[in-house]
Amino acid sequence: MTRNDFSFVMTAHARKVISERAIRLEWIERVLSRPERTEEDQEDPELHHALGRIPEHGGRYCVLCITEWPHLGGLLLSILTARKRTNYESAF
Repeated sequence: MTRNDFSFVMTAHARKVISERAIRLEWIERVLSRPERTEEDQEDPELHHALGRIPEHGGRYCVLCITEWPHLGGLLLSILTARKRTNYESAF
C-alpha cells in the first residue's frame, strides 16, 4: 500500500489526535510514503496500518490506520498514534 504520490484526508478523530499528541504532518507524510512496515488490520480487511519510527519524536512509532478512498483519489487516515517502543521493535 506504499505510495509515492498520494493525497489523503483525515477524519476528525485523526486531526484531534495530531493536535493532542504533537504529531507533525511531515511525519505522517514520511510514514505514508516510506513506511518501515505495513500490515493488514486484524478486524477489518479494508484497513491497513503503516508504521514508521520517528527519531525526532523520542524514537516513537507513528502508526497510521489507512484505507483507500478511490472516489477521492487518495487515502483516508482514521487513527494516528505516536507510541513508545513496544512490540513493534521486534517486528523490524
